[in-house]
Amino acid sequence: MTRTISTPPPRHAARLEKAYRGLVDGWTFPPCSPQQARAFIRGVLDDFADEVSVEQRVKLFEFVESPLSETFAIGVAQRMALSLVGRPELEDRLRRLEAELASGLADFTRDVNRERSTGRRIVFVADRPQFAILREAMYLSRNGHHPFLLSLAPMNAEIRSVFARHFVAAADAMGSYPLLGFVLDSLRPDIFHVECKMWNYALGRLVIERRRDTAVVCDFYDITSVYADRADLCTVWSPGRVDFDIAMERYILHNADAIVHRFPPHVVDEVRERHGAMPPDAVMYASPCPEFTVYADTKPSRADGVLRLVYAGTTIPLNAGHPPTLFPEAGMRQAFRTLLDQGFAIDVLGNPHSPVSEANASYTPFLSLARDYPQMRVLEGVPPDRLSEALAHHDYGILLMHFDESILRIGHGQRTGVVANKIFSYLEAGLPVIVNAEYEEMARIVHEHGLGLAVSSAELPRLRSILEEFDYAAAAANVRRYNETHGMANEIRRLIALYDTAIQGRRS
Repeated sequence: MTRTISTPPPRHAARLEKAYRGLVDGWTFPPCSPQQARAFIRGVLDDFADEVSVEQRVKLFEFVESPLSETFAIGVAQRMALSLVGRPELEDRLRRLEAELASGLADFTRDVNRERSTGRRIVFVADRPQFAILREAMYLSRNGHHPFLLSLAPMNAEIRSVFARHFVAAADAMGSYPLLGFVLDSLRPDIFHVECKMWNYALGRLVIERRRDTAVVCDFYDITSVYADRADLCTVWSPGRVDFDIAMERYILHNADAIVHRFPPHVVDEVRERHGAMPPDAVMYASPCPEFTVYADTKPSRADGVLRLVYAGTTIPLNAGHPPTLFPEAGMRQAFRTLLDQGFAIDVLGNPHSPVSEANASYTPFLSLARDYPQMRVLEGVPPDRLSEALAHHDYGILLMHFDESILRIGHGQRTGVVANKIFSYLEAGLPVIVNAEYEEMARIVHEHGLGLAVSSAELPRLRSILEEFDYAAAAANVRRYNETHGMANEIRRLIALYDTAIQGRRS
C-alpha cells in the first residue's frame, strides 16, 4: 500500500521573512537586572506621561520599588514593552537598554577587535556551544590563531569554565537575539564560525547579515532537508517551523562563505542539487585530543567477566513528539533491553547540559530499565575534560538502537551519511566502538580503521557470541593509532585551509 501524508502547502516566502524579522528584530524585551527594568519603566512613564494617570503611576511604583518585587519589576517592563510595540519612543528606549547591556560586553568586544600581529581572530557563535568547537579552538590556538566564543544562551558555570580555559574570551547574549545582533554589529574579527543546529538556522542568517566584510563559516550538525522529507517532518513539527528552517538553510547555502559539516560527498551533492548552491566545504568531526585522552590499562571485566558498555550523550523521550518514524533513537531502549538480557552491563552517561532526573522525560525510559536490571545505570554527564576518565573503565562505547525498517522515515542522506560526535569521545577513552550497521558512514569509518564493530539491528540478540570471536586487543591498538593519526592536531589543518578559502573569497 502506498503511504500518503496530507500536508499543508509550503509557507509563502513573505510569511517566512516576517517570521525571521520578528525573531531577530522583534519587540523582545532583553534580559536585564531589576534595577535596569525599573529605570526602563520610569523612562517609559516619562515618555507617555500624558497617557498614564497619576494614580496609575503611584500604584505602579508602589509595586516595582518594593525590594520583594524584583521579578515583578522585570515582568512589568516586559508587558509594558509588549503593549507599546511600534511606538517610536519605546523603540528608542529598547535600543538604549540594549546598548547599556552590550556595554557590559565591552571587554569582550575590545579583545575581539584588537589587531594581532599573527594569526586570525575567529569568533565562534552558538546557541549553546557543542564540544566539537572546543576541540577546534584548542588547536586553532596551538596554530597561532585566536578563538573567541559568543553564545546566545548562558551556559552553566561548570561548562562555561571549560570553554573559558580554551578561548581567548567567552561571552553570552543572555538569550536575546536583539542583544546578540547589537553585539555582532560591534565585532570585527577575521572569521565568524557559526554553529547551525536544526531549528535554529536563523542564527546563521543573523551573523551573515551583520558580518560586514568578515567571512562567515556556517557549521551544520544535522541538516533539516537531509534529515527527512518535508511531508514527514510536518508529522511532528508545524509546517511553518519546517519551512522556516529550510528557508534559513537555503539562505545560508547561498550567502555563507564556507560550510563545515559531517557528511560524505553524496550528501553534499544532494544538498547542492536541492538548493542550487554549495560554498566551499569541509568535513570536521569532534576529533580526539590528547588533552582529553585517558586510557585504562585494566578493566573491571577482567575480574568479573561482565562486559561493560557505555552510551554517552543525549537521549530522547518516548512520546508522541519523538515518534520512531523520525527518531531511530526511540529504538534504543529496546536494543538496550536485548543487550541486558545477554548479561551485558550498560551505563548511560547523560548530557552535561541536562541533569538526570525522573522529571526529565529524556531519561525516564532508561531509569525504568535501571529499575528492572541491576546492571543498568543512568549517570550524570560530565564536561569533556572529565569524560574520558568516566568512560575508560568500560569495554565498549556504543551507539545502538533497534531500527524498525517498516516505519522509519528518516532521509536516505541522514541514514547513510550521519556521523555522531560521541564515537570520537569513545576513542579518546581508548574504547572500541559498536555502532549500528544501518548508519552506513559511521559503519564505514569503524570498519575501515578497525575501531570496533558495526552490527545490524537483527544481529543484536547474538552480540555476546559475536564479541567472543572479536579481536579486542587489535581493535584497542587500532583506536590508539587512530587517535594519533586522526586527532585534532592533524584534522585542524582542513579547517584552517577552509578559513583561508573563505577569506580569499570575500576579498575577490
